[in-house]
Amino acid sequence: MLTIVSGSFTAHALNIVSARRSWVDHSKVTVTFSEVVSPASATAPEYYSVERATVLSAQLGATSSNVVLTVSSIDLGPAPTLAVNGVQNLALSQTLINASATVSLAAVLKEQQALFDKLLPHLPKRQK
Repeated sequence: MLTIVSGSFTAHALNIVSARRSWVDHSKVTVTFSEVVSPASATAPEYYSVERATVLSAQLGATSSNVVLTVSSIDLGPAPTLAVNGVQNLALSQTLINASATVSLAAVLKEQQALFDKLLPHLPKRQK
């Protein structure tokens, strides 16, 4: 994604915004990226790893910047680390390599997630 700032182009880096385990289903982890991701790379389970769990599948979530991972159940121990290696943005111009995030084990209500999913595309992009 490009943004015009004072007549110049500023590229935004593809990043992991958050990773959150479902409170209801401990085998689901929703990963939110900073921009829309390539379906082909985002749904490849081999591009993800979760500490103390096995990634079984990956599918696009409610928006094209969310991916829902199905993993072996994550216990209530210390928050595990998610590693992403190979996921690309939709334009295929950026690839995450050795990116990581801590998986939040905090509860999130479905209504909160739906609101977040609706607002995320409209939030201003960070300037670097």
